[in-house]
Amino acid sequence: MTPTSSSLTELHQCIQDEMSAMSAFAKVLKLEQAALISGETGQLESITQEKSLIIKQLTDLEKIRKSSLTRSGYSTDLSGMQEYLASTGEAAETKSIWQSLLEISRQAKEFNRTNGILINRFLTRNQAALNILHRKDPSAALYGPNGQSTNSLGSGRGFVAG
Repeated sequence: MTPTSSSLTELHQCIQDEMSAMSAFAKVLKLEQAALISGETGQLESITQEKSLIIKQLTDLEKIRKSSLTRSGYSTDLSGMQEYLASTGEAAETKSIWQSLLEISRQAKEFNRTNGILINRFLTRNQAALNILHRKDPSAALYGPNGQSTNSLGSGRGFVAG
């Protein structure tokens, strides 16, 4: 099946928009990584909001691309996109953008994987700190519920100041 010029134009524009959005997503993931590495977790809320907006944009663009492929008689998976691009002689720029999109997507996936590892390390460290603060073994606590030391150092006799 040969794509029409309008479907080529629509798909070309969609892939360009996806490339822009994916580039922005990769940049945000790099910012997130820098914040995680430096311990500046105060930035993470705004980064997460920005990531959510970009993910929605990418999802919408993916729907447009898949719809365009379906209307042209191709499957919506990677092989359908490759078949579509192979069937068009004048779509060299679109093919180039598509390859760039795939590459930046791989990079973003790796950034996201690394950020997940960093986040898990922070969670593990925070959980360990909480476990120390909330001792799992009540007999190992330094202070009892009444605020008095539970250590039995010395003869066991307390002293009274005053």
